Amino acid sequence: MTRTRVRLAYLVCAGLLCRPAPVWAVEGDKKIVNELLDKAFEAYVDENFDRAIENFQKVLQIDPKDKTAQQGLKHAQKKVENERKLMAEREEKNLKKVKGFVRREKWLDAMDVLNEILGRAPNEFEALKIQKELRELFTRKMSVTPAPPGTRQAYQGLLLYMEKRYDEAADLWKESLTLRPDDFKLSIYAERADQLFRESRRYDVLVVGRTRARAASAAGNYEEAVSLWKSILDFDPSDEESRRELTRAEEMLERQNRKSRIGEHYDRGLSLFNEGRFAESLAEWQSIISIDPENEVALDYVEKIREKGVNVPPAPGAAPAPEQAAPPEPAVVEGPEAVKGPEPAVLPGAGQETPVPAPEPESDPNEEGIAAFNRGDIRSAVEFFLNRAERSPGDAAAGEWLAKVRDEQKRLASERYQSGTVAYSQGKMVEAIREWQKALEIDPNHVPAMRALNKVAEKKGAASDAP
Repeated sequence: MTRTRVRLAYLVCAGLLCRPAPVWAVEGDKKIVNELLDKAFEAYVDENFDRAIENFQKVLQIDPKDKTAQQGLKHAQKKVENERKLMAEREEKNLKKVKGFVRREKWLDAMDVLNEILGRAPNEFEALKIQKELRELFTRKMSVTPAPPGTRQAYQGLLLYMEKRYDEAADLWKESLTLRPDDFKLSIYAERADQLFRESRRYDVLVVGRTRARAASAAGNYEEAVSLWKSILDFDPSDEESRRELTRAEEMLERQNRKSRIGEHYDRGLSLFNEGRFAESLAEWQSIISIDPENEVALDYVEKIREKGVNVPPAPGAAPAPEQAAPPEPAVVEGPEAVKGPEPAVLPGAGQETPVPAPEPESDPNEEGIAAFNRGDIRSAVEFFLNRAERSPGDAAAGEWLAKVRDEQKRLASERYQSGTVAYSQGKMVEAIREWQKALEIDPNHVPAMRALNKVAEKKGAASDAP
């Protein structure tokens, strides 16, 4: 339902000619509202309050009485107002600190605060002006001659430090120390740059890497996810969550690879079958069976090829069927010694039709997944129908169920995520974390919940590292 139609609907209602909206319109609006709320809450957690306000306002254009959007908009607007006041006060204090550090030639302290300011406000005029002046000063100092040994490396290191290239700056200062080993300030510079490089590396691997790994899994890029989880575990072998996620990503990668191999054999097998090259086609179907012994499509084609008179050997890796011994033939006695045996006994009921038992009803192959869905175990249901769709791509019912359970998974996870973000906006951090974790229990690939939890973890880490 387009926004124009929504507006028209409200105008009709205002004219007392409103009729109940059709079900498809209501459901369509709900879907749009939920998507917009997800975007708004994600922006809120990322502290992009302007974008959050924009999306909350879009929700209220569709449904002006939406309490969640009203509450979210109110909190986001308040945050914007408070942030502006705080930022103005904070940057004024920080710029004074920078100027004091520059006067006392505390270059690293000055550049650290400058980078902090520009990280929040990249176009802050006064900070950019001071940064430019420092860059020009260090460049002039590098070219002064004559100068003590190591001078060029020392100032070049300061330029690299300003760009946050801490490892390169540390290397240059260590090189300069070989030329002036008694320069205590340079040794402090090198140690500080090394420490910042380790911290930035730790942040890149443990925080950014974790977010990228989860996003890669959500996008189905399990090869990248495996690589990123391994990097995290190399950095921190005690991280049990990463170990679990690595195991899961490896399993999904193996499944993905199996599916890819099966797809290749399927394409070749079908093409050869249609060309009448049944023996070659058979080899492709049996390759599928060696990967997935229960693949119904491959088993069906093997049977079709057998019906065409092609000798079907056991599939690769399958045990040969045991040969059954032929029953012994009865001895034939000829001549006078032959004795007529007794007449066969006539059993009661002989000559009457034997009743054939009715065939048992076939069980639904999707029964296990449906049961998981009905008891609310959405993750198990998704896993079941993914496997089912992989093994039996022609099962339309499995495909429909997979779409249904994924929609339900998305809906339930979104509800938990939104509930957590409302709690977050009200300062109820424990409740927010609990709701986001529940969202991930429902859908391990729910990216907004991942980002929200990472954001909270990042803030906690920054608070614990603060002096």
